[in-house]
Amino acid sequence: VRLELPPHHLDRTGQTIVIEGTADQIRIIDNQPVLCDYKTGSKSTIFQMMHEYAYQMACYWHAVVQMGFDVKEAKLIRGYTYREQTKRHELPSPNGVFISMPFSYAGAKLLLDGLRREIAMIR
Repeated sequence: VRLELPPHHLDRTGQTIVIEGTADQIRIIDNQPVLCDYKTGSKSTIFQMMHEYAYQMACYWHAVVQMGFDVKEAKLIRGYTYREQTKRHELPSPNGVFISMPFSYAGAKLLLDGLRREIAMIR
């Protein structure tokens, strides 16, 4: 996805902020589109993962909404947990694999406003 954000009013450069990345999936869960991003190899706690990927997921969420997807929720797919629990035959959806992001789309937009401000301070 490609996300273009307007600069914060404190940004002296006035340059558009461009963020690119790959949103892995939009799944239909309980008849609702859900943005999902697969994370490999992380032994971090669920709490750590929610915070490590908050800005990334906020960017992806905003980008896919701008593309016309009516996404109501964002989740991380924790590959490490899936692999470990699959070894113990705990299928089809072991606990701790799907991690719901702790914010709404409105919260994602607030995170991006903060990101715009931080970029302005760097520039």
